[in-house]
Amino acid sequence: MLETSAQPPIFITSKIFADPSGRAGTAVKELIITALQQMSLRSKTFHVVDYEVSIAQQDTVQNLSGLLLGMNAMNIKPPEVYVSGAVSYIDDNVAARRRSLGVSSDGSIHGREVSADLAFNGDINTSVVALELHLGDFRTRTLIPGIFAANSAILAKGGAGLEGGGTIFKTGVQFSLARDYSQGSGLALRSLVDIGMIELVGKWLGLPYWRCLSLNQSAPEFQRELRTWYEKASQPSLTRFAQTVLKRNAYFDGVVDSQSSPELKSSIALYQTDRQIPPSGLINFPTYEKMIGEFTETDVFGMTRRTGPEDAAEAVSAATATSLREGGKGPIRVDIKIADGVYPQPGGILNIAARLDRSAAMRCFYQDSGGSVTQIFPNPFQRVGEVFSNQTISIPDDSSHFTLRFDRPGHEAIDCYAANPGTFERLPAALQSEGLVPLPGVAHLADIRNALLALNAPSLSMGGIAFDISRNPYPPLIPLAQSK
Repeated sequence: MLETSAQPPIFITSKIFADPSGRAGTAVKELIITALQQMSLRSKTFHVVDYEVSIAQQDTVQNLSGLLLGMNAMNIKPPEVYVSGAVSYIDDNVAARRRSLGVSSDGSIHGREVSADLAFNGDINTSVVALELHLGDFRTRTLIPGIFAANSAILAKGGAGLEGGGTIFKTGVQFSLARDYSQGSGLALRSLVDIGMIELVGKWLGLPYWRCLSLNQSAPEFQRELRTWYEKASQPSLTRFAQTVLKRNAYFDGVVDSQSSPELKSSIALYQTDRQIPPSGLINFPTYEKMIGEFTETDVFGMTRRTGPEDAAEAVSAATATSLREGGKGPIRVDIKIADGVYPQPGGILNIAARLDRSAAMRCFYQDSGGSVTQIFPNPFQRVGEVFSNQTISIPDDSSHFTLRFDRPGHEAIDCYAANPGTFERLPAALQSEGLVPLPGVAHLADIRNALLALNAPSLSMGGIAFDISRNPYPPLIPLAQSK
């Protein structure tokens, strides 16, 4: 999230954390530094300043730093913010459970006395450790309102034992089995620090931190927080936020400059349509709520998924799709197939079914066995060139008054392109056609592809098929690599 939001470098430090109980025995400040370093591993957002405020605990490095500062031989960057707080309490015996059972028996075997005793004891005691975290402005030493984290963890201690004894023919037998376990506070505090710092940083920078904790964004607490962020944000910051999210998802091809534009409004409306939000083109709260969830991806179980170089091959979102220029198929999935799976033969009719995984403008071009290249969508009978998300387009459709007929054997191919609205209007005039007329001066589908690549549109995506028409009705289709 920090990498996606492009936060500028932030210099931060931490106070030494108090432990009134004296029982935590954990250097919380060091755990906080580690957490900040881990969450900045990719974004390089947080720069921790080793700034000690307790004179009594200064070490050799701090003393030497003081000398060098006095000689103007050292320049320490002052932190912007600092973390403060405490291990607020450790409560023992918050909950306890004890179980015991004893059995005793006496008898005789062949006139000789036999006795046996068996006893079981088990108990569980739980304690609670709590950690408070706050964020303060370093220059004014004031805590930032509303930026805090208060979490607690339960520690369990318990044991179980089984004891037995008896006398058999005046021979005594005794045994004892026991198992004890105890959860230390150190590991619990590390978990509390990690969770608390995620919450603290998320609240401060306005990031959906609950997704890192696999929590539901629809929870009332998070909804109130989202509403507060939305109402406090200025219009330029909302605009920049929308541009960033839309550009990352290939809905917006313009510059991230915090300035509204007709292109941005069109992109917002397209984004809203795909997410079942009334397409107003405005950054209203439902749109903001959806956009803020785009910082991370989740898998089918709702768990947060990392999308770095190590798993880019498996990524399926627009944010990680390989562009057409880079040799991929682009951020929009374009599926195209021959309708009904009928293999083309001379004299047969071609019916195409095309489908996009998000709303976009679409153009389809057909090269016949004679070498002519024709735009088959849109066409005079299917004039609307914009396709809704997951809408199947039939070419030709049932109401069209034209057919695509195979005249002779040979190699033919169809390429369909998808891009943000307005992209195809930037093609040269020679490639602007109403459709169903051979394009003059175009010798191959590759000419169309090169002209589109020259537009340098990040949203440009492609899908296609190629096939051989022969008198043999059963040879297989020749598939082109299609987008994921």
